[in-house]
Amino acid sequence: MVDPNEDNSLSFLGLLETKIKSGNIESIANRMLRNWHWHHNTDFGGKGRILRAWKANQYVVTVLDKSDQLIHNRVIQLSTQQTFYIAMVYGHNTHDRQLALWADMKRIALQIRDTVWCLMGDFNGILSSGDRIGAAVLESEIKAFAKCIEEKLATYIYALHDQNDELLEGFEAVANEMLPFYTRLLGRQHVTRDPIDPDIIALGNTLSIVQQLALTAPFSSHDIKDATFSIPNMKSPGSDGYNNGFYKATWGKFSHLICEAVQEAQTVIMKIKEQVRQRLLCLNTYTEKYTGNIDALLKR
Repeated sequence: MVDPNEDNSLSFLGLLETKIKSGNIESIANRMLRNWHWHHNTDFGGKGRILRAWKANQYVVTVLDKSDQLIHNRVIQLSTQQTFYIAMVYGHNTHDRQLALWADMKRIALQIRDTVWCLMGDFNGILSSGDRIGAAVLESEIKAFAKCIEEKLATYIYALHDQNDELLEGFEAVANEMLPFYTRLLGRQHVTRDPIDPDIIALGNTLSIVQQLALTAPFSSHDIKDATFSIPNMKSPGSDGYNNGFYKATWGKFSHLICEAVQEAQTVIMKIKEQVRQRLLCLNTYTEKYTGNIDALLKR
């Protein structure tokens, strides 16, 4: 255990999960951190979660933002006169309450440009399923934290000069300037398509009725085997870990199950296509019958 009053190498620190009530924080901090300046976030209710302390003869610290999950400071080191930003974070355990933390971090990030920003503490969040051992990881636990980090790493154009050499700042102002610029540069897309002429199509190569029926015929076991054995061994049809080499090696035992699964999938797809075709025919019939009378069509 390090004593901040005895260790002269310590001059700036942060404490997490202090669990000190707001009524006791001042007396305890004055006793533990003699000749130090400090602040906390116990004013957000409950027991203290974050306490920041520093030696006033070495740093000038200004609180810029504070919540129940973070304390964000601007710090000036007196010996070098260098300025940097630092945020001490202690995130909540639940996903819903962490959303406010990610929103605060993104908002603060937009305010800090071309300078050092240090994030410290415990986010109580994970970026991948491998970060937790012994318990399941939900997608909702990863998604918000990962998106926040991704947006921070992304490259944004926050400011630019317009054609009159006036400085525009902020995403909305930049977007309003860039959109008309690229519209003028690239132009607008106008696509005019003529309807398909069956007579022109008939002049080229077309399928016969027999060939058309062959395309919609059910897959035979022979068709499925030929398709399976034409695929390289390392290809995988899904994320269950079994590649195509496994299905080839076990074809003698499980071929009937594979063929049944493929044929059943084809049957379901054909039923869906038939339902779509019938609905399109019905729609065309109603459209032709009620042409020029939209109100009657809607009531129908």
